[in-house]
Amino acid sequence: MGCEAPARTWSGAINVDRQSIPSPVAPSFTSYNPFGILESSEDLEETPEAHNFNNEDEMIDLFNCSSTARMMKLNALEDASPGFEEPALYTHSEGEKTVFIDSKLEPFRILTPSSSNMSLQLPKLAKGKATYSPSHMVTRSKAKILAAGRKEHPIKGVDTSDEENESLVEGIRSAFKRSCLSIRTKNIQSFTPASESQVKLSKKQKKKAKMKLKQARAEEIAHLAVKAKNLVDPKNFEEFEDDLDNLMFLGRKAMKVKIVSTRIVKPFYEGNPVIPPSTTQTPLSVFDEVSYDAQMAVIYAYRPPTPSNGVIELGLRKALSVYREWAGTLGKDEHTGKPVILLNDQGAKFVEAVGDTALSNVMPLKPSPSLLALHPGLKGATELVQVQLTRFTCGSLVVGFTSHHLVADGHSTSNFLVAWGNACRGLKVQPLPLRDRTIFIPRSPSRIEYEHIEAEYTSKQAKKNDHFSNNDGIVVHKVHFTLDFLAKLKAKASSSMSTRPYSTFESLLAHLWRAITKARNLGSFESTHIKISVDGRARLNPKVPNDYFGNLVLWAFPTSKVKDLLREPLPYAAKLIHDAVGKVNNNYFKSFIDFANSGVVEEESLVPTADMDKHVLRPNLEVDSWLRFPFYDLNFGTGCPYIFMPSYYPTEGMLFLLPSFIGDGSIDAFIPLFEDNLETFKQICHSLD
Repeated sequence: MGCEAPARTWSGAINVDRQSIPSPVAPSFTSYNPFGILESSEDLEETPEAHNFNNEDEMIDLFNCSSTARMMKLNALEDASPGFEEPALYTHSEGEKTVFIDSKLEPFRILTPSSSNMSLQLPKLAKGKATYSPSHMVTRSKAKILAAGRKEHPIKGVDTSDEENESLVEGIRSAFKRSCLSIRTKNIQSFTPASESQVKLSKKQKKKAKMKLKQARAEEIAHLAVKAKNLVDPKNFEEFEDDLDNLMFLGRKAMKVKIVSTRIVKPFYEGNPVIPPSTTQTPLSVFDEVSYDAQMAVIYAYRPPTPSNGVIELGLRKALSVYREWAGTLGKDEHTGKPVILLNDQGAKFVEAVGDTALSNVMPLKPSPSLLALHPGLKGATELVQVQLTRFTCGSLVVGFTSHHLVADGHSTSNFLVAWGNACRGLKVQPLPLRDRTIFIPRSPSRIEYEHIEAEYTSKQAKKNDHFSNNDGIVVHKVHFTLDFLAKLKAKASSSMSTRPYSTFESLLAHLWRAITKARNLGSFESTHIKISVDGRARLNPKVPNDYFGNLVLWAFPTSKVKDLLREPLPYAAKLIHDAVGKVNNNYFKSFIDFANSGVVEEESLVPTADMDKHVLRPNLEVDSWLRFPFYDLNFGTGCPYIFMPSYYPTEGMLFLLPSFIGDGSIDAFIPLFEDNLETFKQICHSLD
């Protein structure tokens, strides 16, 4: 675009030709745009929001109202008018300390045709974080000073170099400009920006430009792509999701959550008169005692409309009156000293919070530390259940739920969540928990047929020596496996089977075990194992009902030398997993019951091997499979969640497997790895070779 008349002074009115078109490619200029501060107030339906980049308040709205197109339009606003003598207005984000798109300063240009009667006054520009302007405007001479300063002191988060590894945003900018070298407006036939007029792109540059433009459009087509399920190749889906997450990060605010209230909610007992049950405590079973002594957190997200906080709170109180353990506290039996859950109705922590923007602007697609703001803290909590309801400006609701693992395993916890949802909808609190601990009575005489030391129990010294100091350099990577890929993987893993094929879980886990082991670059003669949770409800004889409340999990440990795991084909690893899980049967569970009641644990001061304080599992793995749990069935009355995920657990080697939110049988795997190993894993995780 160019100017018909010299630009007016800072305080004067500026006329805008609203019919001008920035380029043949970009959509027409609309009133709701990143430069909304220059529009007359009656044209703005609402104040543009400030969005955050690298913890600074850059003012650019990327992801509301077809914003990728607006970003491209912004880049097309170039001062290309020949013979421009008066000071031009240049963009400069938030003064001189921060920058978003103008690491190479671009002039902000407005047409000022003398015939136009559409004028508007430049409002006084606020300095610093309080402004709603996407940029400050400076004269050309000032812009030169700023540009020189940036060159000498590059700003973090913006690549100002001319090397190939340019930032994503810079790549999008340059790609768009290259595709719009000739710009035609209403009043000027055509012109070519002087800085770009002689540019000839190589094939490599053209390819790179197209790729950057494709990435810029990723967010706008994401929902359509998912609905259409047209990303058949799982590797393509993974790359697509990475591009989307990277692009969204550039415009995403740091998650700012404000706690509005924190209180304790207690069970609501219905009846007249209201009489709580007389039971005062529930002993921890031998399976509870070897579980993780830690709070576990999950995140749910719901689209509007959603029930009020009061409805969700009342439903929780009703559910707690049936699942009384969650409203109790951990303690000791005053006679035996054994650990128990005191059914004292102390209640659950209930937190109400608000986010300062739309959820789409801050919600990460993959686990990150920002998720920790969406649920109460896990350390030092005395309540056995904690709930946080965070409401965002778009009407979305995020429910952060934490529960103590000594009380219940994932199976029981998911049953409670379903019951909570039922209570919110005015239905009966179901399923009802079964608490019969007599099913865990040791045999007489006892028969300890398996080795349980270093499986469920270990010595205190061995556990102490097994800790790494921190989780530096660990990233949690999310991998999506399509139904088509899983079917091919299962067929390959079962290629040597003449009867029943391996399960999808066994096939996928075998594949991940091999891929992660290769990415870790372990020594050939090192041993590696996977710790696999095995639910005893269907293993014990007689079977334990699915409604049993508590922990009923032991672990299988398929083990291999690294050289054998990588040299042998996929069926080798699948068989190791299948056989190891198969050995954790009725006899194994009853052997453990006998061992835990034999007195050896107390005599040798053994401690559980389950440990959430461990930061690094290398060379081993641990997997928590939530594939069969009804976590997605938590419905408060307005529908099921559209996001469900674990919180941020940067424990290297601890995997989570979840059904994908797409609902087509595909699987999402959350895989924490050292950053140095991640690139290799990405390259091979979707390979069937």
